[in-house]
Amino acid sequence: MQVALDHLRAATTVADLIERAPTEAGRIGYDRCLFSQVQGGTWVARSSYVRGDPALAAAMTEAGSRVPRVLDGRLIESEILRRRASILVTDPQRNPRVHPELGAVTGTTSYVAAPVIVGRAVLGFVHADSSASGRAMDESDRDLLAMLGECVGLAFERAIYHERLQAIKATAMQYSSSVIDTVDEMVEDNVDPQPPRTGPCTEIDGRDGLLTFASRPPRAACLDQLTVREREVLECMAEGDTNARIARRLFVAEATVKAHVKHILRKLGAANRAAAVSRYLRRD
Repeated sequence: MQVALDHLRAATTVADLIERAPTEAGRIGYDRCLFSQVQGGTWVARSSYVRGDPALAAAMTEAGSRVPRVLDGRLIESEILRRRASILVTDPQRNPRVHPELGAVTGTTSYVAAPVIVGRAVLGFVHADSSASGRAMDESDRDLLAMLGECVGLAFERAIYHERLQAIKATAMQYSSSVIDTVDEMVEDNVDPQPPRTGPCTEIDGRDGLLTFASRPPRAACLDQLTVREREVLECMAEGDTNARIARRLFVAEATVKAHVKHILRKLGAANRAAAVSRYLRRD
């Protein structure tokens, strides 16, 4: 049970736990295990484990999901939902309250089932038997599976909180990047214009003293307009780094890198990244 709990604890997503739950039930000694969810009062199979027979495991999951059953009291699993307690079913093939499709596929002679509780709600069930080994289930199996169901419920609760924290983190990073981009643009829009200067970017018309742009692309003088951070980004671009890699190298958000790239292209008058890198490499 401790090993099973360690494996469940290692899962960080709900999807991963759904796949692991029946396997961990098999780890504690059962031949066949099924994990199912309760959604709006409906019982739906999600994953299965059968020792040495993955085809039967797939058939169990398909039988329990193809025709979802409403837990309205006609199925014995309704008692798990109502009482929030594990059950022992000793004669499932003659019990009219047993899921007919699952009973037909498994041919089980006895089984135990336990609730998986998260918070105040029953998230699903764990079913197990050892009919393939010819061992009948008893009260000790019912209690053991109840313990596993509790462990699975705690693991699900942890995974749900982990996914929520990841979503919060992603949202916070997105808003943070937006703030940085907005501040960058405000700073760029409010920088005092520099007086025009002669050099590679401009030339003086000798006839009337008017300042005109040279026909060739600007080089070093135009690179002087870049901030220190923009120069770092441009150097990374010249090395062939993607925005994601630049973000990792400079320890900033990828959205921030995109904002810097946009500013670099505008300042250099470049149509794309390749043109900006070409301008940078010809800076001498």
